[in-house]
Amino acid sequence: MKTYKTMITCVLTASVALLACDSDHQPDPVLAAAVGLGDAAIEIGQRMHASELASAATDIQQPPTAQPVMGGKKGKKGKKGKKVDDQDLIGWIRWSGALPYYAGPIFDETGAQCADGQSGPVWYLPGTAGGPVTRDCTIPVGKQLVFPLLNLTCALGYEDEADNLALIDEIDAFAEYLHAHTCELTARLDGQDLYGANQLDGLYLEVHDPFEVELYDGPDNFADWFGLVGGTVPTIGSGHYAKLPPLAPGDHTLEFGGTICDGDQVLFSTLATYNLHVEP
Repeated sequence: MKTYKTMITCVLTASVALLACDSDHQPDPVLAAAVGLGDAAIEIGQRMHASELASAATDIQQPPTAQPVMGGKKGKKGKKGKKVDDQDLIGWIRWSGALPYYAGPIFDETGAQCADGQSGPVWYLPGTAGGPVTRDCTIPVGKQLVFPLLNLTCALGYEDEADNLALIDEIDAFAEYLHAHTCELTARLDGQDLYGANQLDGLYLEVHDPFEVELYDGPDNFADWFGLVGGTVPTIGSGHYAKLPPLAPGDHTLEFGGTICDGDQVLFSTLATYNLHVEP
């Protein structure tokens, strides 16, 4: 059997974790512990591998405590949340990929970098690479907001396209495991849920036909661990995304994030709270 370390950088958040796997889906402990999810990435990979040994990925069952929730009542519509589509995922990943990783908005602790890379009618907001954060952000009136509650981004690092395509099945299985074990989702504006429980399925997006992302040209991008410093790379992604129409001028509080569980054990959690000031 051919043994190789897959040249793939995956980030998990509302955005993000670096996960390097070998041909048996086992995370590389040095790389996984260095950035992103750290030990959580190792544990998630090990649990996923154990699940694969027990049953096919398509047969993974959600544990009783891992039912996605947002706080909305079943059958009730959200107050403001809009339907999302693949272009929301692609746009967010292209925006975040063009910016520094550690020195960029994903690791921003205050919101000072909220305007980095923003242009056009859509304003993108990041979550965290794990844990909570509160940020202050001033945005112009008339901007739609797009943000991930939980997402997975993978840059494919082989030069040969066939090798990259061979990795997608492995990524599919990992994304499916994360989806099946998502136990909580949060999306609230000014204390009100943006989506009802019956709208959750429509928030999950998956784009596993590679699309091009222009990476930040420097040593601090989300794929630099494998030498992908700058340039255009094929990328795929999945996760729960949300979208808001332009907000009224004034102050608003936006909360979003999610949690991945195995039974009653939390494997990963992220929550971003934005104090938004919409300028007329």
